[in-house]
Amino acid sequence: MKKFSLIELLVVVAIIAILSSLLLPSLSKARKTAKLTQCLSTVRQMTISTHMYADDNDRYYPAAYANYGWDDLIASYYGLAWTDQEKSANGMSSTNYNYSRLLCPSDTVASESANKFRKSYVINDYKSSGNWNVGISGREKTGSNNPAQDRIAESIKTTSISNPSRTIVLGEHWNKWNLAGSGGDQSHGTTGYFYREYIFNPGTVAADKVSNHFGKGISNFSFADGSAKKMNSYQVLEGTPISNTLSNFRGSWFDSQQ
Repeated sequence: MKKFSLIELLVVVAIIAILSSLLLPSLSKARKTAKLTQCLSTVRQMTISTHMYADDNDRYYPAAYANYGWDDLIASYYGLAWTDQEKSANGMSSTNYNYSRLLCPSDTVASESANKFRKSYVINDYKSSGNWNVGISGREKTGSNNPAQDRIAESIKTTSISNPSRTIVLGEHWNKWNLAGSGGDQSHGTTGYFYREYIFNPGTVAADKVSNHFGKGISNFSFADGSAKKMNSYQVLEGTPISNTLSNFRGSWFDSQQ
């Protein structure tokens, strides 16, 4: 049997190293793409549950109130057997459930609290006045230091959306405060503001919430017609004069009344 020389072995090792350096980035990207696709499936399933809730509630989307988050309200439709007592708590801490159904596998952000579990998804925020929160589902907020920022629990009807295929229902926020089963500010909704910040002020707290897939501001979104797809920060703001001072998100993919 022929024996290989040291030089020949070193050549083989070098070739393997070169091939590995070429293949590993592709494999890493393929894994990330697979996770993105899994997240897309999850956001689509959660949207179906959101519409099932609306069907049973006079066509209104779930509106967060007190400690009840929008995910508390759709839990039973999504197959989560949360008890009424657990839903009324501010954030889910029970170890009886598999919270991976609420998390994108690419989302590895730690929870702000060791005994409370996170979710990756948020609903398109709504407020009946102004041009900032122009989505589908609002939340209750009282006792603010600035009373003008106080809000009521309110949402719109599925039948009132003017362009369902271009109106966001759910998006992604990879944020330590995005707690499962919480009605709080950070656990509720998304608006065009976060994507404006990602474009013009990357690295800020708001921008980091939506840096998401590949660290490039790509998020999975679902829409009022039941479809879902990935979009970047520029795409979701289409229809607005994108600038670093943009505060009127009418006309964007967040706008339910286009």
